[in-house]
Amino acid sequence: MPSAVVVEGHIDRTVVKAICPDLHTPEPEEDEPQGREAAIRRAAIATKLLGQDRIVLLLDPNGYSRDEIEKEVLSIISQHLNHEPRRKGAWCLCEQSAIRIVLAGLPSDNDLRALGCSRFMIDDYLLKLCLTDEALSAFCRGESQVAYRPQKASELESIIGRLAVELGKAGISVDSSKRYLDLIRATIGFAASRARFAELLISRSPQHLLSQMFGALRNDIATDPPIDP
Repeated sequence: MPSAVVVEGHIDRTVVKAICPDLHTPEPEEDEPQGREAAIRRAAIATKLLGQDRIVLLLDPNGYSRDEIEKEVLSIISQHLNHEPRRKGAWCLCEQSAIRIVLAGLPSDNDLRALGCSRFMIDDYLLKLCLTDEALSAFCRGESQVAYRPQKASELESIIGRLAVELGKAGISVDSSKRYLDLIRATIGFAASRARFAELLISRSPQHLLSQMFGALRNDIATDPPIDP
């Protein structure tokens, strides 16, 4: 089990805290940069602060291949440590610490691809929940003030699909789950932050759906492969 999970931003931390509540997931400061590069830098810093610990670096592919991301991780960590980490299986060995990359997202999901998603990220799981009748209904039941309550997930999917088409005509590409979630929040009239939306959506969803949706990601994060001597 990793001693820490370093994430890109607040939504990522919200998801990890929900599916892996026993793992330490440091929260990025409000004024701290978010995104992949900032997360890699925080992981490099963590190797110096945590000593002999094992660190999971959870990243969104966001259109990049695993090979491209691994090269970026090694480059940035090398700059911080003044030497290139040694690779051993899934691990990057950084003196007394080790970093393991886990990629979030659902690049093989046919539903997301049918919507036109070509960049994949942790928001993919949230969009999939929103397009499930049980999860969508449970979320809306918990909201006393929303502008629109779809009867079925297919109804909501049809609306955001049409909105994406119209935005595309104006030259605005809706090519990721993050952008579709923004359309959903605007459609139903949810005014709070993206992270708050994620928190409420997960907390209200049936457990069997959460296990189905996040099971593989949870295992990838929580299960450390051995570091052979």
